[in-house]
Amino acid sequence: MQTRPEIEQLQADYLRAVLSSSGRDADRVITTALDHAVTPQRIYLDIFQPTAYAIGQLWQRNKVSVAQEHLATAIVERQMGELRPLFRPLRERQRSLVLGCVPDEWHRVGARMVADFLEADGWTVHYLGANVPLKDLVGMARETQANMVGLSA
Repeated sequence: MQTRPEIEQLQADYLRAVLSSSGRDADRVITTALDHAVTPQRIYLDIFQPTAYAIGQLWQRNKVSVAQEHLATAIVERQMGELRPLFRPLRERQRSLVLGCVPDEWHRVGARMVADFLEADGWTVHYLGANVPLKDLVGMARETQANMVGLSA
């Protein structure tokens, strides 16, 4: 009988995989988590989020290069895209949000996580990504008649 791995061990294995630029090893960690009934939401919060923080801290201390940070982030973003369809909307809401990163803000993973959680909560989310001119954010909010605008800085 296979025992359920601790989430802390999965997160450590995942961080090791992305830092070694191994998308395959990272895939195996996520597959293991899913096989042990870890929900996509828990994977976001307990594996992806702490990994993103750790990579950022390593970059700030010059322990990883910009290229390593970008590759690790790309692995996380790819896997977020693969898990996103597994989020099941809890209900439909009559709420909409335009969400994007302010000009010169390139760190988009957190905003994407927020978008995915709100979509799972039934919101209509217009996610614009990184480095969005404010006039375009405002324009999209008007065009879509969004109830809310979210800015990531």
